Amino acid sequence: MRSRLIVVEHIYHQAINEQPVGVEARYTRHLMTNEQPYRRKITVREDWQPLDHGWLGACSALHIKNEAAQYQMVPTPEEQREDDARIVELASGTNPVETGNSWLILPGETFRGQPKNLMQLYLRCQRGTATCWLMIFPK
Repeated sequence: MRSRLIVVEHIYHQAINEQPVGVEARYTRHLMTNEQPYRRKITVREDWQPLDHGWLGACSALHIKNEAAQYQMVPTPEEQREDDARIVELASGTNPVETGNSWLILPGETFRGQPKNLMQLYLRCQRGTATCWLMIFPK
């Protein structure tokens, strides 16, 4: 028996006065190792920082959730504006500043993918700091 990665994903778009249109993905992938996933709550700042990948040198999936907009009560309009600006950027390459290419992870939203090289991933928050959950599944 080997460990496996199981993914179930649903994404929908609903135009005004129309039924939702969606895409669904379900798959299972057997992993090469029985190593445990790397899971951390991290704080992302405005400067580019290397992705903390722990002891894992390669992965089968990377999952990042931007939790900047998590409230116990209804936020004030000012709090809402501040949190809406806490967009996390994920960049790949040896120098994220030079490439200018990045994925955006909006507050409350997630990113999932399989990077080719964990050591060349960088994160930054566009404004202030953002708390994120990071989960890296072994290869």
